[in-house]
Amino acid sequence: MKILSMPIILLAALLLAMATPLAGTTAHAAAPGTSSGSFQFANSVVNDSRSAGPNTFYTLTNTITTTGTFVGTLVCHERQLVKANGAAESHDRCVFTGRVDGHSGTAVLGIQSSGAADGTSHGHFAVRSGGTGGLAGLRGQGTFAGKADGSGTYSGKFHFE
Repeated sequence: MKILSMPIILLAALLLAMATPLAGTTAHAAAPGTSSGSFQFANSVVNDSRSAGPNTFYTLTNTITTTGTFVGTLVCHERQLVKANGAAESHDRCVFTGRVDGHSGTAVLGIQSSGAADGTSHGHFAVRSGGTGGLAGLRGQGTFAGKADGSGTYSGKFHFE
């Protein structure tokens, strides 16, 4: 289903993005670091859908695994608009659970993405406040690109406050 492929890729990217800013937490500001890695969509559940003219709106819950700088799992709550031509725009709030640069905990990410009818996607992620454990002070941002099969790559920068 092409409609779900793009959101899944976007979510996977978001999860990876979340994982990237999770490197090492300290009580003081640390020098910025770079992050990179890959992600893979593991599961997507459509919670709701509705149509408005030629557009369809979805709410989804996606699970994404990440590797690289961020090693762990993202659980994302996504709002997605799919246009009549198959292009989509998504906004996600994700919780990353895992390890970054030897520090473990959770981090909250925001993801915005755009997808094409063929299932490819690209977007931006930002690590927000609200993390726990070793990732409580993690902040960062970056970009990602996803494929129709739910896989993709991410890169960005992070620091700990």
